[in-house]
Amino acid sequence: MFKARLISAVFIVIFTFLTDFFGGIPLCLGMLLVSLQGLFELYRANNIHNSTFAVISYVNTVAIYTFMYFGRERFMIYLLMVSILLYMGIFVFKFPKYTFSQVFVAFGGVFYISVMLMYVYLIRGLDNGIYFVWMIYAGSWGSDVGAYTFGKLFGKHKLVPNLSPKKTVEGAIGGIVASAFWGLLYALIFGRFLDISMPFLVCPCIAAASSVVAQIGDLAASAIKRQCNIKDFGKSIPGHGGILDRYDSIIFVAPLVYFLDICVTHIAAI
Repeated sequence: MFKARLISAVFIVIFTFLTDFFGGIPLCLGMLLVSLQGLFELYRANNIHNSTFAVISYVNTVAIYTFMYFGRERFMIYLLMVSILLYMGIFVFKFPKYTFSQVFVAFGGVFYISVMLMYVYLIRGLDNGIYFVWMIYAGSWGSDVGAYTFGKLFGKHKLVPNLSPKKTVEGAIGGIVASAFWGLLYALIFGRFLDISMPFLVCPCIAAASSVVAQIGDLAASAIKRQCNIKDFGKSIPGHGGILDRYDSIIFVAPLVYFLDICVTHIAAI
């Protein structure tokens, strides 16, 4: 299992580095594939992966990334408005085959996975995106490493025992501290390339804030798995589970980093 986890982790790091470094089509296609696989895993957990709902959502996801790549994000709202009519139409005319919860999962899944992960690509497209995109991983995966390490060494008080018995308050705090450290290290390496004021203060703060939402994202995924009575979302990443098991925190961190980058860049321009 350790060997499988190590090989998978190396592959994920290489995939992430190459797609984020080159940006453009490689990153757009990479996030599209991750989104489609993530949707499939979420829908399979809710028994709608072979439904018409799923087909509509897969088509929506391809359309969303196409609009994004060509800079036509404004069309997404019209796409989603038409989609909800289609979802509800299927719900009505095939009643009682599907529950309203399944309709909500089908529609909400597009927002939860496809739209949220889209911000990885949008961050990379910013003026300082080739540098700032790495803040996503400082705040998400850096938080995971810190929370696990601090939890193992100092963990005593349970964080959410009914949901994730192994997570501790000490681990959560350690994740925030570790992310802030990675943010500081990031500022030391890339600070001179960023169009922001006081990068040695801003970057650790963004990373620490990212850790908070990353842990919420991880716990949210755990809650979904608990309600669906599954341990992992899949086996697409040997030793790690499914795509959603690895990207559950990035789903929440990417939009936060994008908006915080926009804010600090605008402030620096004043």
